[in-house]
Amino acid sequence: VVEGLYSRIVREIRPEAKIVTPFTRLTHEEAVRRFGSDKPDLRFGIELADLTDIAARSGFRVFENAVRTGGVVRAIAAPGCAEFTRKQIDELIDIAKSSGAAGLVTIAYAGAAASIDSPNVEIRSPIRSHVSLETLKEIGRRTASKPGDLVLIVAANPRVCSVALSNLRTTLGRRLGLVDDNVFHFAWVTDFPMFEWSDDLKNWESAHNPFSAPRATDMALMDTDPGKVHAQQFDLTCNGWELGSGSIRIHRPEMLEKVFRIIGYTPEDVAIRFGHFLTAFEYGVPPHGGMGLGLDRLCAMLAGETSIREVIAFPKTQTAVDPMFDSPGPISREQLDELHIQIVEEEGGRAGAR
Repeated sequence: VVEGLYSRIVREIRPEAKIVTPFTRLTHEEAVRRFGSDKPDLRFGIELADLTDIAARSGFRVFENAVRTGGVVRAIAAPGCAEFTRKQIDELIDIAKSSGAAGLVTIAYAGAAASIDSPNVEIRSPIRSHVSLETLKEIGRRTASKPGDLVLIVAANPRVCSVALSNLRTTLGRRLGLVDDNVFHFAWVTDFPMFEWSDDLKNWESAHNPFSAPRATDMALMDTDPGKVHAQQFDLTCNGWELGSGSIRIHRPEMLEKVFRIIGYTPEDVAIRFGHFLTAFEYGVPPHGGMGLGLDRLCAMLAGETSIREVIAFPKTQTAVDPMFDSPGPISREQLDELHIQIVEEEGGRAGAR
């Protein structure tokens, strides 16, 4: 139903556009593994390659330490970029650092030849003195590099690695002219993880929301290995945008209570935050699900805009101010009393509410 609806909308509003049908289907794991993002732009290639096994025996201390401490080493091959200038490479390093990575390692396979194994190919890299020539060639083969390509390598925890390489991939897609703005490449992304581990809090957190139902085949893992549980949740993406999201919801109170326990809520927390929700469940909730279509994002794409604020009638500023209504504004003592809000002075002289 949604594929037909979105295809018709695009065809009627942008008749010159090309729509890839049927919509591509990717699991969350595949999307992140191949593109570093759960909303990948599929209008061009440049896929991630995992170098962790090569890095672990590379002889380069930075790579080996990253793997030893639970990190990964991944890379992308930038086509035709082997002759990038120092300034251009520094710009890519800045993108990696702004994405949370400590840095970026590059390998250039320069020269005209049939393959990177040719003696006519010059391999240039800041780690050339630390890594054998055969290892550099092995990295090139793993990343499907060709003569003239530039490999970009990030060593970090899996999430930072994915974010950094995804941002680099998106940047290169634009800079190298690989993106066709007249193409709409939709994709369904399914099987999202239900829980994710928080290193800061040292407990499981809900990856998206605690109300999406676990996949039936993963029920047994709820008590033994929450990190392997997948939710019956899906996203509709297009050209790097998340256009809509949906799920099958939990309709059994005992399952919802189990989810709350896994993410560390005490019975008191649950009663305060979700008591009304669980009370409603006592009256019988049928299996149910749905999807939000995200029409504002589709409108922005159809209008060729890069921000949904351009297609919203009265958008807030980036600091959440509404210029039309001059909101937020002062609030009277009577309004605060009506809402049972008390203003208190916090440490450092800052005002807070409770």
